[in-house]
Amino acid sequence: LKKEREALQAKIKENQTKTQTLVDKKSDIDQQISMTQASINNLNEQVQQYSLLIADKQSELEDSLAEEAALNEQYKARLRTMEETGKISYWSILFGARSFSDLLDKIDMIQEIAKADQLMMEKLKAMSEKIAGERADLETQMDDLNAAKDELAVQQAELEARRAESDELLIQMAKEYESMSAEYADYEAMEDELSAQIAKSETDYFNALSREQ
Repeated sequence: LKKEREALQAKIKENQTKTQTLVDKKSDIDQQISMTQASINNLNEQVQQYSLLIADKQSELEDSLAEEAALNEQYKARLRTMEETGKISYWSILFGARSFSDLLDKIDMIQEIAKADQLMMEKLKAMSEKIAGERADLETQMDDLNAAKDELAVQQAELEARRAESDELLIQMAKEYESMSAEYADYEAMEDELSAQIAKSETDYFNALSREQ
């Protein structure tokens, strides 16, 4: 009984060691889950900020495109007005020159007006392209953030599965510990009972021997 009890005690200690290892492992998993969740929350905040920035860039782009379209329409309207009146058309300006130097001046004036209009539209177009590029960059960065968030979600799911497995093992180890502890208590009770019987037998033996002597 003593040998069996000692063997059982060794199993109980082994159970306690494994249980502590599982507790430490589960604690580490819980910490990893907490850190992963914090990272996901942080990425969610960044994605939200990028969404706001993209919305701002979209608004800027729409304003720039609208300004570009308005300027283009204004330029076309001015040309139509000049052609319709017949008084300030490019051709009337050129043919209305009083001298060769006046013709050169008028040509320069027409070129300057056209150049100014063209330059303004080119600037607006460049601004629109720049804003569109910035918006595309923001969208790319947001896609990267979403991809990173998805990867973290997969890691978190794996950690949750490992934690659930650890919980099941801990429950199993606790049941085994309770069973072995009850069995150990039975062995102790049996040993105590046998010890009492042995002591009584020894007492009876010595009393009988004493009476015989």
